[in-house]
Amino acid sequence: MPLQTPDRWISPQHLSAEAIRHAAVQFSQSPHQTVWLDDFLLPQRVLALRALFASDGDFKEIYELTTDGKKDRLRRVSAEEWQQAAPDERFDHGLRLDGLRPEARMNPGSLTYALFRNFIQSSAGLAYLGQLVGMDLGAPRMLPRIMRPGDAIARHNDCLPTRGLCALFYLCEGWHPSFGGRFRQYHTDHPPQGLDPLPNRFVLFRPHGQAQHDVEPLTEAAAGWQRWSITLWFSGVPAPIGQIDVDAPGE
Repeated sequence: MPLQTPDRWISPQHLSAEAIRHAAVQFSQSPHQTVWLDDFLLPQRVLALRALFASDGDFKEIYELTTDGKKDRLRRVSAEEWQQAAPDERFDHGLRLDGLRPEARMNPGSLTYALFRNFIQSSAGLAYLGQLVGMDLGAPRMLPRIMRPGDAIARHNDCLPTRGLCALFYLCEGWHPSFGGRFRQYHTDHPPQGLDPLPNRFVLFRPHGQAQHDVEPLTEAAAGWQRWSITLWFSGVPAPIGQIDVDAPGE
């Protein structure tokens, strides 16, 4: 059986035709053009991917400020420049994956991340996700990141010509509402929406001109806890009716 098929990665409850239709309806009817799938990956895949964050990945601290107040023009700065900047200039602070630790390249976490990336970029992975959102998707850019108390991402818009769909995948355990760290969405015509960073939750949302989002600051209550996530940015265009199809599991 091929390794890069949805049934080798995604939990069975999300693979039936009924489940796919239900998710597609949720996405199309959501005022924020968002759908999320809980218990998304098979448990053994989640366990292996967590090792990327816990031990196998080499994560570097980054500080980003806006340029002239424009959040689509960012510049990476030193910790000192970050501390000296005005609060409304601060865009992002956290840890980002810079590569794999040399001694961990053959570890389960490293290997599973490489295989997960290959699956998401495969025709089968893109077809499955495209079915949920009614889009013909291109291979995404992926960014694993870690956030800790005091970290946040400022409110912004991901609407770019090269981005048709965005996704978030959470791998952290033990989240509590007092920790903060929610993914918050804003729309000019609808009330805000906040999504909890629950383990094995996969969120898909479509960026557009009336939408913004941020990550709520992590609070002091989250001391000793880390927010582990993978952000994905897909190119994509609406698919013609009947264009996207997903093979039945196991085929």
